[in-house]
Amino acid sequence: MFPTECLKHFVQQTSLYSVQNNVNTPLNCTEKEIEQFIGCAFHMSVYGVPSTRMCWQARYRIDKIADVMTM
Repeated sequence: MFPTECLKHFVQQTSLYSVQNNVNTPLNCTEKEIEQFIGCAFHMSVYGVPSTRMCWQARYRIDKIADVMTM
């Protein structure tokens, strides 16, 4: 869905933002992690749970999200 150049740009900007936010704890994310985040965001919009935290709760757990991203 997103070209490699676009994902690289997302990684670059995410890393830049994390360093600007806190120099001591830089976020070293990868293209794969950005893809997983985007996929989780799409799934959350389809399921339409009232709170994103519900995706990880035992009662409402959505495996396609909870198995890819820890809370």
